[in-house]
Order: sequence, then C-alpha cells, then structure tokens
Amino acid sequence: YRKGHRLLLDAVKRLPKNVNCEFRLVGNGPELGKLRRICKRYNLDSRVIFTGRISYSEMKAEYDRADVFIMPSIRETTGSVLLEAASKGVPVIATDRFGAPVLFDNSSAYFFTGKNTEEYISSLVNAILACITSPSEVCMKSETAKEIVRSHTWEKKMMKYNAIYQQVLGK
Repeated sequence: YRKGHRLLLDAVKRLPKNVNCEFRLVGNGPELGKLRRICKRYNLDSRVIFTGRISYSEMKAEYDRADVFIMPSIRETTGSVLLEAASKGVPVIATDRFGAPVLFDNSSAYFFTGKNTEEYISSLVNAILACITSPSEVCMKSETAKEIVRSHTWEKKMMKYNAIYQQVLGK
C-alpha cells in the first residue's frame, strides 16, 4: 500500500473518458488482488494493465513502451526506480516531497502535491493530463532527465563521499 497504487487508480478513475491513455502496473505483491478488484469496481480494465512480475530483461520493453513513469507513492522516500526510468529516457511523475525533487526539477519531471488525499489525487490527475496534452514537453523533460541521471552514477557518488570523508578527516 505504501507504493500508492490506490492513489493512482483513484486518479485514473477521474480522467475524462475521452482521454486516450493506458497505465501499466508492473510487478507483483500482496496488494495485487485488491488493486485488480478496485479496477473492476472503477471500470478501469480498458485503461489499466497488470503485467505481474516480469524479468529484468523484459523491463527494457516496458520502459521503451512508456511515455512517462508514475511513482504515486506519497510515503516512499526515493525509489531507485526513478533514476532507472529517467536513465531510459522516461520522465517521471512523483510527489514533490522526499527524494524526487532532490533528484529532479520542473525541467525534468512532473510533480504532484497535496495536504490530504483529495488534493494529492487532484494534483496527480493534473500532472497526468499535462503529459497527455503536451507530448512535446514530455520529450523535452525526457532529454533533461537523461542528462540529470548522468550525475548520479556510482562513480560520481563515490567521488562525492570520498571528498566529504577527506574534508572530515582534515585532509
């Protein structure tokens, strides 16, 4: 439940019926049955596809297929999946809290926010609609996100931490 998929389904339910879009939920977990039942109740079967668990190599095809990666969690701090998606040229939609705004900015990602569930859902709907109505902006954010991710390699992180350690040690 911490991944925020229910929040995403509530947002998808509110999208106008004439908006052509598909949401692919990749993975498996204890909430999968519950999420499938919610989709049935909301009549979202034509918009939401559950892939189940897939192999790492199959993820490449999912990223290639995606226009945007949505991380609907308002509790998860920073999923490495954000960097993974951006490295594949897929801009992200994420909450403006925790790690996403540390990694990205408005030139490379879409953010949603709120003070309560209703505000989060409305803000997420607006972010999704912004992507759908402006594919050229999605493309620009995609390029910017790929550029930003290049600064988050393990080698660069190690250099940064080594510099901090050297400073602490007085060297």
